Amino acid sequence: AGPPAEAPRETGYAHVEVDLSRQRLSVVDGSGSVVKTLRVSSGSGKLFTSEGSTRRAITPRGRFIVDRRIAGWHKSPLGMLYYPIYINQGVAIHGSQSVPSRPASHGCIRIPMSAAKEFFEETPIGTVVLVY
Repeated sequence: AGPPAEAPRETGYAHVEVDLSRQRLSVVDGSGSVVKTLRVSSGSGKLFTSEGSTRRAITPRGRFIVDRRIAGWHKSPLGMLYYPIYINQGVAIHGSQSVPSRPASHGCIRIPMSAAKEFFEETPIGTVVLVY
């Protein structure tokens, strides 16, 4: 078992929190308990070019709402995403075969493949996702 889960930033409703400094995702239930934590890999901060524009690989911070979900594999301009859950335009929480313990993505929040389908099933459209 990893380090003990920290208390969630917000309670009183079911939601997801992503702590970029700890590279951890927490699933919080309606009573404010952390019911699951996953390791993540977020944006690396490096420059990259895709579809003709160069930008920095940053995972945005803030309060987001799940607005799109795709079951199974999805081909994106930056690669293959497993069970992506979109929170901010092209930024998704998705399964990846590479989830190092440091920021390494183009801005998405990668989670382990083994957890992606279950997380997808537990995270409907409209779920609040806090990223900090």
